[in-house]
Amino acid sequence: MRTSLKNCTSLIAPDVPNLQKLAELRSQSQRLHVETVLYALCLETIRMEGTLDNISKQILSAVKTRCNTYYDAVTEDERDLLKCEIDRLLFPDVTSKESYLKEYVEPQLDRFKCEHPEVEVLRDDEIFSDFKANLPLEWLNKYSGLSYYVLDILFDLAVHYGDEEQLKDLILIRCDEWLGRIESPHIDKPEEKIIQFWFLRAFYFLNLCDSQKLFYFLTQKKSSIFLFEGISSSLNSGSRDTFPSLSSDKIYLLLDRFIEDWPQVNLPSFYGTSSPDGERAYRFLVDISRQIELDASERTIHIIEQLIEDSRFQVMRQNLKSMRANQIRALALRNFIPPNISKVIDLLDNCDVVTVEGLRDRVLYELDKYQKDIKGGEFNPGNRFYSQGGVRLDEVSSVEIIAEYLKPRLEADSIVINAEHQTKDKNRIDITASKVMDGIRRLLVIEAKGQWHTELFSAAGNQLAERYSIHPDAEGQGIYLVIWFGAEEKVANRKQHGLKSADELKVKLENDLPKNLVGLIDIFVLDVSKD
Repeated sequence: MRTSLKNCTSLIAPDVPNLQKLAELRSQSQRLHVETVLYALCLETIRMEGTLDNISKQILSAVKTRCNTYYDAVTEDERDLLKCEIDRLLFPDVTSKESYLKEYVEPQLDRFKCEHPEVEVLRDDEIFSDFKANLPLEWLNKYSGLSYYVLDILFDLAVHYGDEEQLKDLILIRCDEWLGRIESPHIDKPEEKIIQFWFLRAFYFLNLCDSQKLFYFLTQKKSSIFLFEGISSSLNSGSRDTFPSLSSDKIYLLLDRFIEDWPQVNLPSFYGTSSPDGERAYRFLVDISRQIELDASERTIHIIEQLIEDSRFQVMRQNLKSMRANQIRALALRNFIPPNISKVIDLLDNCDVVTVEGLRDRVLYELDKYQKDIKGGEFNPGNRFYSQGGVRLDEVSSVEIIAEYLKPRLEADSIVINAEHQTKDKNRIDITASKVMDGIRRLLVIEAKGQWHTELFSAAGNQLAERYSIHPDAEGQGIYLVIWFGAEEKVANRKQHGLKSADELKVKLENDLPKNLVGLIDIFVLDVSKD
């Protein structure tokens, strides 16, 4: 038998198919008997001679297409040796490798419209690694009628090895093409799957502005939640590592779209792909809500707050509050840089301010001195908070007086005081204390309220922490300054408040401060009463 195989080369030479013929056969899911004979010929030759130098290139090319075929009589070592020898002889340079792909794989993509063309050789065969960066994108752009199987392999290769911006441009082009046809009554099931393929990737890879319209087309059916579950659920973690994590804005879109379609159900500890749809869908919503915390953008806190305030997410509220606390803490530490040795020396020897915490302590020290002057100073500075008729001033005028007091006393430490500081979104901060440290501006936010203000007991959490101290220069820290005019004055717009002193008000404000803000926000009640 071995001798017959060795001597039949010239006899079967006319029947050896070329690569284009083999590509056509693959497209029809067919194989020739001669292919098995050629494989056996090469195998016996390498067993006897240790090389394939005397085998023609046409035979080697045909056997190359069968290198991934498994035979019980061929050991793994023999298969690897055969493949390495064929690769050595067939592919001496990049040009020869490219010719093989274009003669064998490309016809399966184009002319023969094969459902499962052998594009996996580009992914799995190391000999073609030179083409992983360019060919997947080239084929995705060049051939528009590719099957889902091909799209999936080529897209993942393009994500891993290709140019990100070119890939995003391609997604936009394909989505625009399908948007023009999406209302057609002639969309069949395979085409619907291709539409889902591109729209889903638009949601993950494009920005929210470019993908939001596509998202609404993609999620018209409640069952479409399983498209996202297959990518972003904890059950599928790692199976789609080519997909980027979703931003908090996109997660909000998912939760908002599906929470009413898939309400809360009991979630058993054992689960999998065979779980009922209701369990799978709701478990995914819980999973994806927790992933909001992975987004470190400034928008994240606002998204979490939206969900906390939305009654549809009542059951998730406790977890959402924990996430909000973690986000505020992370924001406070994001820009923190430990002071260097010279700054530590300045702190110890000269009491210099070298951190935002130090800035807080410095302002609190001056406020405490001011309090002592108001209550025991010889010039009665507390009178400035009242008109000549003895009527208390309003909140804005009182804040100006306090800022005026702080300004000259902190300038000596290069700390700049501003009143009515405006941030983005037109939020206005009552007072800011800022200082440049190591070339970076650090900002301390001071929110001031008169004791009568209706939001007196909520402003520290809702206004100071969530709108002002999240400023990137503030490191999540601030001071809540309340001005006390006496027990006869309303507190939080209530006449019957039961508070008799500034100290009692401070205790109540500190008790009401959310736990996650303790250590980040100081409360100071400035007593300007005439008692």
